[in-house]
Amino acid sequence: MTSQPIRILLVDDDEDDFVLTKDILDEIERFPYQLTWEPSYSKAISKINENAFDICLIDFRLGENDGISIISNAVKNEIQFPFILLTGKGDKEIDLRAMNEGAADYLVKGEITPQLMERSIRYALNHNKAIKQVKEGERKFKQLFERSIDAIYICDCNHNLLEANPSLEKLLGYKSEEISGMNMKDLFLHPADFERFTRLLSSKNQIKSLEAIFLAKDNRKLICQLNAVVRTDFSKNSIGFQGILRDITLLKKAERDLLMAEKLSVTGKIARSVAHEVRNPLTNIQLAISQMRDEVTEDDSEMAFMIDMVDRNAGRINQLITEMLNSSKPKSLQKEELSMNELINESIELVKDRFILKGMKLVQNFDPELEKLLVDKEQIKVVLINLMINALEAMEENKGVLHVSTIDLDDSIEVSITDNGSGISKEDIKKLFDLFYTKKSGGMGLGLTSTLTIVQSHGGSIDVSSKLNEGTTFTVSLPKDSPASVENLEDE
Repeated sequence: MTSQPIRILLVDDDEDDFVLTKDILDEIERFPYQLTWEPSYSKAISKINENAFDICLIDFRLGENDGISIISNAVKNEIQFPFILLTGKGDKEIDLRAMNEGAADYLVKGEITPQLMERSIRYALNHNKAIKQVKEGERKFKQLFERSIDAIYICDCNHNLLEANPSLEKLLGYKSEEISGMNMKDLFLHPADFERFTRLLSSKNQIKSLEAIFLAKDNRKLICQLNAVVRTDFSKNSIGFQGILRDITLLKKAERDLLMAEKLSVTGKIARSVAHEVRNPLTNIQLAISQMRDEVTEDDSEMAFMIDMVDRNAGRINQLITEMLNSSKPKSLQKEELSMNELINESIELVKDRFILKGMKLVQNFDPELEKLLVDKEQIKVVLINLMINALEAMEENKGVLHVSTIDLDDSIEVSITDNGSGISKEDIKKLFDLFYTKKSGGMGLGLTSTLTIVQSHGGSIDVSSKLNEGTTFTVSLPKDSPASVENLEDE
């Protein structure tokens, strides 16, 4: 069977049986073994717990005790070697009881031959080896499942969740007992995404990198990448599905912020180029106006009027150029530690009269445990006032309701400004922060560009979600560890 001696522990309180068993073992061909005999019940338990044997032959009758109780305790203590129960006579009930408690085989004394003993030992050792391999595979899978940083789930054929690892529980905020009673459909924000997911999984038996929005227990919306495969049994029959969720919300946010930053950079370059090309001739115009003003006589009122008109409009053009440059230029910040809740309240006071005059309601929901932030007070006020006035202008008089809320996250603070106005189309959302983009009559299209520049100078971001005819939410995220502005970094 093996070149190494098989370490056998024989637990039997009858010395004659010990001698008989040893004789049987000696008759087995090419069977090197090392036998240890232990007649004492208590000492046998101690030896078994040392876990230093390959197999144990154990008598059923051990004085007032029996061998099955030893086997049962050994299995509970995760003893690694197998047990073969020896008994004086055949008894089906004892046989079944021994097997149920973990015995590898059952032999009747007096009927044991060398061939039967060899086969039983060989079977027990091979079976034990197979069980160890299965347990090792289970252990590795369990460790992979429980320690994976990716969120993993297992569900049945109807997408009812059976198991979820700690990463998925942490990601979605549910406890294991809550998840086990849920369906995958409950986790998708949009039913259409779930239908697409099930359709693709049914047709292809696997899904790679499907992006969808998932809803956490606390109503956080998470952009996730989903990979899933069909689970099968040994007969290749489908028994359910398993999948991995990767939270890519921050990655998508970073991509969006990078795109906005690139757009602002390009916009700034264009603005500076336009300003240079316009201001040079504009300076000449203003110098010429100044010269003409000196040459106009007091009697020529019409000429004086025309000169004043040109001067005013030249000044207006110059002001617009300055505003255009400022809106796309990274801000130099004068930071101080402030409470965002208090800063929002101060900003609300500045626009409160407009809401009252238009018969609109203002609802505040502030996180009382909000940490203080290092921000430029006046510039963040500009951000808040711009967003609140935009919301006001999007709502109907006497029907508008503005919700302003704050929440403290792990590494940032979020301020959400939600209106119940006309909403913004997906196409328009993409252009919201572009320079000169506006749908207001008489608007310049500089407000939101400037707002975004201020927020990005604080190392933050702005997210926009909207539904036509339902309303819009602007979410400003400001990091707790806010960096210096671009200008400040350059100065350093």
